[in-house]
Amino acid sequence: QDESVTNYFTRVDDMRNFLTINMPSPGVELTVKMVCFAAERLGADNGTRVTLIDYLAHSTFASLYKDMSELNGVNRKPFIVQITVWDAKKRVGSPRLTPMQFRPGAM
Repeated sequence: QDESVTNYFTRVDDMRNFLTINMPSPGVELTVKMVCFAAERLGADNGTRVTLIDYLAHSTFASLYKDMSELNGVNRKPFIVQITVWDAKKRVGSPRLTPMQFRPGAM
């Protein structure tokens, strides 16, 4: 329970610092409350790559989206973080679940 509390992030910088310093193993869970900047399905259709920006940016998302879209990837990198959200594994005999939807501007 302590781990889930300490791995809660609302800012890109805080999440980057945590990952750099702690280098968590693949099984470590992170909780983020950030704004979706963009999302795309993975080529194998088994997850979604989500680009996030700071939670506090939600009130100015429209203008921020326009400004950041004009930046190239290198200049945009300090302001974003990308995570992969894997789909739940399909159980034999169960109907295919609709993948989680991410909308730009949503938290």
